[in-house]
Amino acid sequence: MRIYLELGIHFISNSAEIPENDLAGLDEMYSSLSKSKYCRIEIASHTDDVGNEESKLRLSQRHSDAVKAYLVYKGIYESPILAKGYGEKQPKTSNDTDLDKASY
Repeated sequence: MRIYLELGIHFISNSAEIPENDLAGLDEMYSSLSKSKYCRIEIASHTDDVGNEESKLRLSQRHSDAVKAYLVYKGIYESPILAKGYGEKQPKTSNDTDLDKASY
């Protein structure tokens, strides 16, 4: 069975610190994930296309790692979690407008 949960975390520019106002959403996600003992989890992070491609890739990886660390801290086993930063390679939106770019 595959379950897809999407949570938009609004990281501060060039930061991997999870904002306080996004912790409630992560806590809800933890609650859902903790009910399934046998699940594999992929945490995917994306960025807009502004700036250096390599630095965006590293930043998106730091975002995914921060979410993984939080879920592990809450009690999810680390081994089934894959934290993957996609940078600008797999955009969630078109990157055509400032609103699209802010959705990452």
